[in-house]
Amino acid sequence: MEGRFLPITYGQIMDEVRKIPGCAGGGGSVTSTLSIIERSAFTLEPDKYGERTFECPNKPACGKIITRPKNQLISNCPHCGANVKC
Repeated sequence: MEGRFLPITYGQIMDEVRKIPGCAGGGGSVTSTLSIIERSAFTLEPDKYGERTFECPNKPACGKIITRPKNQLISNCPHCGANVKC
């Protein structure tokens, strides 16, 4: 069977991704993996204020990606508390 690929299911892919530590994977937590899926869905939905994800301006102390709720503005970074009002 050299050179042939066996079919892999979505569940098998999710199991492998859960094993990867860090933000991209989740390190074995179903909640972390679902969070990635949920965040991806947030960024695809239209919003009356425009982009919903942006980088925290508090660099280098934070600089993390912020995803605000749909059709709502936020005033502070949920990670470090920095002012993010425009």
